Amino acid sequence: LIVPLANKLIIDYGWRKSYLIVAVMAFIIVTVSAQFLRRDPSKMGLQPYGFSPENSESTVSTQDSEQKKSSRTYQASGLTLKESLRTYQLYLMGFIFFCSYLLFYIIISHFVLHVTGEGIPLENAVTIMSVLGVAGIAGRVLMGVFADRFGNEKAMITSSLLMAFSFIWLLVSNQLWMFFLFAIIFGF
Repeated sequence: LIVPLANKLIIDYGWRKSYLIVAVMAFIIVTVSAQFLRRDPSKMGLQPYGFSPENSESTVSTQDSEQKKSSRTYQASGLTLKESLRTYQLYLMGFIFFCSYLLFYIIISHFVLHVTGEGIPLENAVTIMSVLGVAGIAGRVLMGVFADRFGNEKAMITSSLLMAFSFIWLLVSNQLWMFFLFAIIFGF
């Protein structure tokens, strides 16, 4: 949706005014969306992620007001920054994220050029990029649900396998439908 809109704006107003228009639109959307965020899980009657009563001290205090708000404070448990810097898992995860995002941004940066080099028209290449963006949004939501049900480790492994499969698929893709399939799988 954004890519065709940005393309239309660039054609109609030039790239400088288009960047300004997109920036103002993004600022408005982010500002309005931020009004619906809640920082504290206890305001929604939830506990913080990873909370267990055995590992944390909790105190509950109820305030009488129109809505009878419940506020909770939790003492965090886990490693300190200094302790975490001594674990190999931190560096392993950092390396994995570095490699994943490096590959992701290489694909994003060169995808349209690659697709047009395979003989696909520019308009279709831009549409494929839009599908990739929509699939990315859907994938983040669905993988979040998957992680909640089956655990973060299985979600990370599943995402990595989907990304690896999509890279292999991209190597053999040379038709429009193959690129659309790549966009859907890679988006997740």
